[in-house]
Amino acid sequence: MNKRIYMKKLIKVILLLALSASLLNGGMIWEATKDAGKGATVYGAKKAWGYYKKNKPKKLHKNSKNYKGDSHVYSIENKKGAYKIGESSQGKNKYGKSKRAEQQVRKLQRETGDSSFKSKIRKDFNSKEKARKYETKFIEKTRAFFGKNKDDKSILLGNKINR
Repeated sequence: MNKRIYMKKLIKVILLLALSASLLNGGMIWEATKDAGKGATVYGAKKAWGYYKKNKPKKLHKNSKNYKGDSHVYSIENKKGAYKIGESSQGKNKYGKSKRAEQQVRKLQRETGDSSFKSKIRKDFNSKEKARKYETKFIEKTRAFFGKNKDDKSILLGNKINR
């Protein structure tokens, strides 16, 4: 059940509770409607609140594969080349850059003293699942194309494993 439909049903329940309570003069018994418009008797406000808490939809975490919302794939590069490919749902800052990538760039600059690290958004998506698939393919293609560098390390040092 999506959030909008649930909120409409909740408002309907609250209105019915208020109406029934006023009709029954301070009423001990309130009428509430359940999912498909069926009537259910709810005794007292505590039970009505319990019904609400039990049936409210669970909020999906943005790190969940099932998350539907704005996501993007970003890359972090320095003067030596590509350092990391990542995926984020944290959004963009006022300059249109990835919040997560810029956070990682600042940390890398602080730890290494190398100010040449820059981030770039590669592609925007409307679901976490699509973004993760693209990220994995992008990492695999980059490693296949560039292979290992002269120090016998992977070209993407920031990506320790593939998902």
